[in-house]
Amino acid sequence: MVEQLFDLARLSGAVLFRVDAGKVPGLSFGHLERTAIVSRSLQEEHGIETVFLMRPNPEGMARAKALGLRVVPQHEGAPQVQGVGALVIDLPCDPEPELLAQARAEGWQVVVLDDTGRDLCPCDVVLNSSVLASPEAYPRARRKLLGPEFLILDQAFSRARHAGSGRRPPTVLLTFGGSDPTGLTARALAAMALVEAPCRLEVILGPGFGEAGEIMRLASALKGRECAVTAAPGDMLPFFTGCDLAVCAGGRTMYELRRLGAPMLAVASTAEEARAVADFEAKGYVLAGLERFEPVRFSGLVASALEQGRGAGGDRRP
Repeated sequence: MVEQLFDLARLSGAVLFRVDAGKVPGLSFGHLERTAIVSRSLQEEHGIETVFLMRPNPEGMARAKALGLRVVPQHEGAPQVQGVGALVIDLPCDPEPELLAQARAEGWQVVVLDDTGRDLCPCDVVLNSSVLASPEAYPRARRKLLGPEFLILDQAFSRARHAGSGRRPPTVLLTFGGSDPTGLTARALAAMALVEAPCRLEVILGPGFGEAGEIMRLASALKGRECAVTAAPGDMLPFFTGCDLAVCAGGRTMYELRRLGAPMLAVASTAEEARAVADFEAKGYVLAGLERFEPVRFSGLVASALEQGRGAGGDRRP
C-alpha cells in the first residue's frame, strides 16, 4: 500500500502524520488505527521514520502511546517538526493552514486519507476506501485511490478469513468503534433482551469508550445468556473471525468484516454512515442494515439472522 501512497524514490525525510483521535463529537479512533498501519509498513519494510502530530486529547494520546507511535503534541500555531519529506493528513476537519504552508514551502509530498468526500487541500494522492467515493469530489488531487479495494489493512487482516466459533449456541459480536459516541453499544445490548433465539454475546468496548458501568449492568441483566465484555483488546482479528454474527456501526469495522467474509448486521451512527450502510445493503454485502437504530427492528433482524444460520451473501465482498 505504501508504494501507492508515496513516491518512495524521492522521499527525502520522515513521514509526518497529522491525525487526531479521541472520544469527542465528530472524532473516532479509526483515523489513528489506519495511519498506524501505514506507519508500521514504512518503518518495517522501508526503514522510513514516522512522527505523529496530534492534538493532546487524552484518550487519543493514550492510544497512540499504546500503539508505540512517536507523537508530537499539536498546539496552536506552526508545528515544530523538522526533517520531514511527506505529510499524511487524516482528519475529520480542515488541516491547519500553517502546516499546509510549511508543506508547500519545503516541498513535502502530501497524502490525504479521507472518508467524507471533502476536497481538503491540493495533494499528490488522495485515498478514500468508502463505497461512496467519487473522483469528482477531489479536483485538486493528482492521483486518486478510491473504493473498498484500497482499504488500509494490517497484513494479518489481509491474510485472514472468517471461520466462525464452531460453538452452540452461536456467538454474536457487538462492536461499535473506538469510542461509540452515539451509545449504540448500550442500546443494542438492551435490545438483545428482546431476542429469544439462543446465543452467546461478545461485547467489545473500544479504547475511548469511557466508563463501562451501564454496559456491565445491561450484560448482567441478560438472565440465562452468557455475555462477555472485553475492553480495548489488543487484537480485534480473533473476535472478527471467531464470531458467528457481527453487529457493527457503518465505519471502518464494517469494511474490515466485509473483507474477512463475516456475516454481519450494520447500524449507522451518523448520516454519512447511513449512506454507506444503505449501499452495502443494496449490494448484499450485509445480512441487513439499519440507517438508524430501532430496538424492535434491530432485535427482529438479529433473531432472523440467528434462526437462518449464516444467512445469504456470506462469501461476497465489495
